[in-house]
Amino acid sequence: MKRWIFLFSCWASFPLLGQNHVFNGDFELGGPGIGFIVNGNGYSFQVPPYLGTTSPGNCTVTQHPELFNTTQFLPINDHTSGSGNMLVVDGGTTGGNQPFWQAGNNGGGVCGLSPGNNYLLSYWLHSVSTAVTNPATQADIKVLFTNASNVTVLTQPTLDKQGIEVQLQLDSRALKFTGDKSQLQQVLLNLMTNAIEAFPAKFEGVKNITVQTKLENDRIVMSVADNGVGISPEIEAVVFELLRTNKESGMGIGLWLSKTIIDSHQGSISFTTRVNQ
Repeated sequence: MKRWIFLFSCWASFPLLGQNHVFNGDFELGGPGIGFIVNGNGYSFQVPPYLGTTSPGNCTVTQHPELFNTTQFLPINDHTSGSGNMLVVDGGTTGGNQPFWQAGNNGGGVCGLSPGNNYLLSYWLHSVSTAVTNPATQADIKVLFTNASNVTVLTQPTLDKQGIEVQLQLDSRALKFTGDKSQLQQVLLNLMTNAIEAFPAKFEGVKNITVQTKLENDRIVMSVADNGVGISPEIEAVVFELLRTNKESGMGIGLWLSKTIIDSHQGSISFTTRVNQ
């Protein structure tokens, strides 16, 4: 187990994972154009009362996917409130990467996105069909950003493949400070990568990574914590030094670079660790 913590003095300018966190695009409001828009070829929006059977491309918004297809769809709850609406799709067979959800301007502004702002987007996917038994039988779902710049994906495929759960505990306020956005994004990416690599192939138990932001004594505090194997005692004292690593595939650059960036922003970075806990 280890926890990386970095702190900054408050100034202005750079939004740090605050109020612009879009969780689910207002799916729970339901209805085409309110929370989503379905306009891809091969998709057909269905409304209650349902027939209890579906065909490829059928989709709907419901709190109870099992009513949409009574023989194949499982009863599950949504990921946000536990009782909200979900966009349920019987995977389409039309080729060409047909879109079944759009947000932002092309989707009628359903997320309330404003040009020029920075956003953190999170979404939840869950297989509800009894026909899905392994990754090979899952739907191939891709995410495409248009008219957006500096899009950073925090290794989501790696997280999914390794079964790692990421928890976000973000301050509800817009925490701002002056800084170089691309450099600070690199620090977060480095620490997330380090946390992912903390789980060995034969790790037993639930794999968790927690990202937290808060305001403490007029300083912004951000932490990335994992419950992996921790940092070995022989490298703790030199973990931020260049070319120091105990990983077979590591180069010893990521943490050194992270500290260099944080120092240049008049911040500080530290860690706590417990080996094999």
